[in-house]
Amino acid sequence: MEIKVANGRYSVRFYFKGRNGDRKRVQLSDRRWTTSSMKKKEFELVANQAIADKIKELESEQDENAREKVSLAFYIEKFLGFDETMSRGTTIESKRTRLRNYLGSCFGLDRSVREIFTTQNMMDFRMYVASLNRSNETSSHVFSTTKQFIDYLTAQKVIDGAESVAMKASLVSLRKRDEEAVGGEEDVGENFWTKDEIDRFLATFDKDDPYRFFFYISFWCATRIGETLGLKFSDFDSEDNTVSIARSRNTHAKIGATKTSSSKARITIPKHVFQHLEEYRAIIKATSDDDYLFFPTIHASRTTIRRILAEHADKAELHHITPHGFRHSMASYLLANGFDYMDVCKYLRHASPDITLKVYSHWIRKKNAKGFDELAE
Repeated sequence: MEIKVANGRYSVRFYFKGRNGDRKRVQLSDRRWTTSSMKKKEFELVANQAIADKIKELESEQDENAREKVSLAFYIEKFLGFDETMSRGTTIESKRTRLRNYLGSCFGLDRSVREIFTTQNMMDFRMYVASLNRSNETSSHVFSTTKQFIDYLTAQKVIDGAESVAMKASLVSLRKRDEEAVGGEEDVGENFWTKDEIDRFLATFDKDDPYRFFFYISFWCATRIGETLGLKFSDFDSEDNTVSIARSRNTHAKIGATKTSSSKARITIPKHVFQHLEEYRAIIKATSDDDYLFFPTIHASRTTIRRILAEHADKAELHHITPHGFRHSMASYLLANGFDYMDVCKYLRHASPDITLKVYSHWIRKKNAKGFDELAE
């Protein structure tokens, strides 16, 4: 510390050594530091405090500048190390893949996190993920992991807490927003097949292939993918030709509730389903009514199901649909065979007829209803 006196005022100079080892000279002055207001010994105490305060300020600026320059790749690894003991259901590697393959691909792994994490950029990121045409499930996982990453960066004071709320709010799957508008149903578009196309698709499987029956049930029971995985033999009642949709199996093969309360229901299905059910039961050698129909001892990932669906669609020379497309296909088949929208609403277990009208308005036409048993296999 070097104290100087000029024109009746004190000033002080000192050298600040940064954490990177660089030294720089700093000079402090204040109009209140006059020789008439304090003696030199008194000023030494004031100067020491001023220097201590300035050092804290400089170190804080240095930390701020360091955070500005640190790359996305660096903070991803810091986040994963922090999250390792807290992860539930999702592996660290899965989170690494999502952050690097989606955030990294969109913005660049070498780019500063401060540059990346703005509300506008997160809105652009949402549009980027939507443009990749990934499944709603995949998009949701990507956005969920990104929100956890934002929470970590906020806790580390890398990004502003107030803006982080807006950033997370913008990370909602576009498809999910559209689904919520119509009660959880995807937009139909070309995501369906006719009954003839369904038959062509099923014909590409070996008769004892469990995936063949999986897609057969998805169509005739109009079930979502998790609901199909959650079906048990005990859910089928051949005496009154009904099936009870009572549960869903999620991505980690855990049992949960159906998507909505209205989705948990009993519906009437054609008699021929029960004949095929018994044939399938003999093929897989199921011994208990409490057995799951599909993959009771192994976990069949939804990625695998979608891959097999796409492969056999190609074999049948059909356009691609999602697993949800089997629900749309059944709705199309019912309407084409004279069922009105109230019948479709009940069969698909919609919460309200309004949902059915919104999703299938372009298919709905007035015809006399036919019995379920008249649906030709």
